[in-house]
Amino acid sequence: NGVAKIATDATVEVNFEKQFTVEVIQATSLDNPLPIKTIEQFLGMTPDNDYILLADLEFGASENTDTSTTSAYAPMPMVADSFDGNCHTITINGFDITGAQTEQLGLFTQIPVNSIVKNAFVNYNLVGDIAPNAEQVEFGGLCAINGGIITNCIVTYNGKSATFGGEYNTIGAFVGTNDGIITYSTATAHSAIDGGKYVAGKNFTIISNGDLAGFVCENSNTI
Repeated sequence: NGVAKIATDATVEVNFEKQFTVEVIQATSLDNPLPIKTIEQFLGMTPDNDYILLADLEFGASENTDTSTTSAYAPMPMVADSFDGNCHTITINGFDITGAQTEQLGLFTQIPVNSIVKNAFVNYNLVGDIAPNAEQVEFGGLCAINGGIITNCIVTYNGKSATFGGEYNTIGAFVGTNDGIITYSTATAHSAIDGGKYVAGKNFTIISNGDLAGFVCENSNTI
């Protein structure tokens, strides 16, 4: 009635499986911006990032491609830390109007404090009545209201004329209201002003009620 003992040198292999997610966050800066090559990427800019444009873009175009859309442009606020247009052209052939009593129109509705927009070239082909049912229109070719830094940007108007609706407007060919800093920038087709009612250039006329100027309509900081 003895007890038998069995010794073994066998190796036991145990495999564990665990699912996990790796989140990659790309740090950006003025010297290391994210590239924008398409309409989708331009419209998808996010806060706390820096961007650089690597292609011409067109809104209200005759066809849809990666860099053009048949949709009119719906102006948006500048949310990124910086946007470098890289001397590429963004063409806007018309605005997608919200129907609100106050419309803010331009490449950007607002540029916040400390944000930078540089080397942006904006080309407008505007015709007819713009926001005809609005009570107030705030418009600037680059932005309606600037609180940041704008440098080396150009806004160009083509065609014959456009009329902004609204009675209490703030219209600037480059910026509507500037509370920030603007340097080395220009707006073309703004050679004459008559009674605060229109801006007439060689080939283009902006017609509006309210306040209107050939570059910046209202300024409280540095140009």
